[in-house]
Amino acid sequence: QLRAFLLSRLHCFACAMQEANEFRTFSPDRLWRIFLDHERKATLRETGREHSRHEEELEAECQERDRAIERLRVATEAEKEARATENRDLTECFSLKLHQVEEEEEDLRRRLGETESRAERAEKELEEARAAISQLRADLEKSQAEVSEDRKRFAETRQQADERAQRVQELEKSLEEEEKQRLAEQEESQRLVEKMEVQLEDARE
Repeated sequence: QLRAFLLSRLHCFACAMQEANEFRTFSPDRLWRIFLDHERKATLRETGREHSRHEEELEAECQERDRAIERLRVATEAEKEARATENRDLTECFSLKLHQVEEEEEDLRRRLGETESRAERAEKELEEARAAISQLRADLEKSQAEVSEDRKRFAETRQQADERAQRVQELEKSLEEEEKQRLAEQEESQRLVEKMEVQLEDARE
């Protein structure tokens, strides 16, 4: 960054020297004013490029968050489907065991204990699945809120960038007016110098 800054200022100075050499008389003060004018224009261009880069970074960040939300949504749907399938399997297994208990009265107590144990595990897994889904929903809502906030900040930043761009345009317009005035003053000064030279030649004659 320092190298770019120095190269930019050297370029401004070189342009100022070239422009100053176009005048018939050399003036350090004039050279300084020309250099400042080039420096202001260079600063405006650098500011515009920086704003553009910042907007592109914000846009990329928002797109990445949108993709993350989509991935989370897909994962949530897959998890819900897997849990639903698991619950159906557990329910079918539970019904089958109950039917076997009715047919096999002698094995009632043993199988009933196993069935109750399996039912408890199924209920626990169901609660865990519900808790996991609830957590996924909470995470999704949180991510959506963060994306909404990021979009709001991006909109504010874009508005600020537009305002700054407008100020830059106004400043460029002001610089152009100053440049016109400066050129008019230079032309007036040149005419005065030429007039004085004519008067000096007349006085010598």
